[in-house]
Amino acid sequence: MNRFRNITYTIRVVTGVIILLHGLLRIIFLDTYIEFVLTHFYDMLPTETGLTVGASLFPFIEFFTGLLIISNVNIKKSIRIAFCISLVMICFIIADQLYSRLIYHGVIIGLLVFLCFKVDKNQQTPTLSV
Repeated sequence: MNRFRNITYTIRVVTGVIILLHGLLRIIFLDTYIEFVLTHFYDMLPTETGLTVGASLFPFIEFFTGLLIISNVNIKKSIRIAFCISLVMICFIIADQLYSRLIYHGVIIGLLVFLCFKVDKNQQTPTLSV
């Protein structure tokens, strides 16, 4: 049982680090990312403003979600948010036929599904001792 918890802990931390780093890279190269999104997904939304705002927010949401998963704060909610982010991105990627980019989101969704079913209920939020 203890070995299983160690594996779940490791997968949770690795998943969180991957999500955090992916968001951080998008934040660092935000101009390039926004330009990429506008170039590839311009036809999907009626206004350029909505696409720019979404492209600007998603990296930050992804970064902080990864941080929450690593920190084990509201882990079930954090997993759901990360799952929704990846699902939205998969929809955009499939719509624009950028299939090589599905690898990252497919791996992340697989890890998040595993975590969703394997995270202990008593690990929902960390307890602070005073």
